[in-house]
Amino acid sequence: MRVTISGRAVFVEDPNLMRWAVISVVLATASLPLPGQEMVHTVRWDPDTLVLIKQDGGYGRIVRLDDGRLLCAFSLGRQVHCCGSSDEGRTWSPAIRLTDYQHGVATNADAITLADGTVLIGYNGRPDDGRAPFTIEVVRSSDGGKTWSTPEVLFAAGMSAEEGCWEPAFLQLPDGEVHVYFANEAPYSRSNEQEISLTCSGDGGRSWSAPRAVSFRAGHRDGMPVPMLLADRTTVLVAIEDNGLRGRMKPVFVSTSVAENWSAGPVSGGSAHRWDPLSGALPRRIYAGAPYICRTVAGHTVLSFQFRSEHRKPGDWSTTYAVVSVGQGDGKRFGSLSHPFAAFGNPRSIWNSVFAKGKRTVTLVSSAFIRGVSGLWAIDGVVVPVNGE
Repeated sequence: MRVTISGRAVFVEDPNLMRWAVISVVLATASLPLPGQEMVHTVRWDPDTLVLIKQDGGYGRIVRLDDGRLLCAFSLGRQVHCCGSSDEGRTWSPAIRLTDYQHGVATNADAITLADGTVLIGYNGRPDDGRAPFTIEVVRSSDGGKTWSTPEVLFAAGMSAEEGCWEPAFLQLPDGEVHVYFANEAPYSRSNEQEISLTCSGDGGRSWSAPRAVSFRAGHRDGMPVPMLLADRTTVLVAIEDNGLRGRMKPVFVSTSVAENWSAGPVSGGSAHRWDPLSGALPRRIYAGAPYICRTVAGHTVLSFQFRSEHRKPGDWSTTYAVVSVGQGDGKRFGSLSHPFAAFGNPRSIWNSVFAKGKRTVTLVSSAFIRGVSGLWAIDGVVVPVNGE
């Protein structure tokens, strides 16, 4: 066994397994190369931009409103809330509660500003009373988040977690059609499988189609979808977590053209429209789940996910932390990992998202424990070439 230090990351090459395994990362590390990958761009994180959006908040997603303000949707307690910022995220307004979910927990919020200025926030109803089904629900605002509609159920799954639905995420196509992608195990109550389903609206989110599968790897669990249009606006890219690629959950991309709009059916495990953006760099036993993507104005694809070293058991989040990788505009050729909270000792940071704030500036939002405070934290970084130019 041979130990190599690359930058400030510690790797071990096991000749018996013929692969690189990340054993540990020095907490001061800001960025490190993926084994076998070329570093082209990375994110330079600025510790001075760290901000607590909401103490005890979690699972946050940011969108920009029509008037330029930012809006963040997140979980707090057993309900979904939102808050706004008029100064590019330096300060945030008090939280507004959006839901009054009576059957359990409302969580997994996602948000979108439509072309006409309407704001939609979707979330997951997770019952624990034994009387209600798991649901995907939505609220809407036509006045920039000042007032909100009553919740509407877009999809109802089964009554138990084994036949539940999870993690809605929005996209609007160039022709105005609105998509909600979500993880769905309702069709697989007799197995441990899960698909990515899609429901569509042609009237700005007022009515929704019956869901259809767009991604499914037989015998495994496609989960946590996040869609994005590529810069050419002719291709839909969806980041998912996939435990059928190599061992534990890994980030995977699935795609379709806007013209085809998933008409070829669900993307299977062997499809050319499903690929590993990290090109096999992460070993089988590494957990790398909960992916999120955004596209900067400059054209880079930014991918976040949560990383847990291989010796930790499933469900142990104590040493799980956010990492970010930068790829090209086609959703390929990712070449480095950066650690947004490296300056704070790489604390536990989970259920992350990335928001393209400026031409090259991105914001990572995370459920994190920093400076002794658990809550929804955000930090800004700039996409830069690795040579610093």
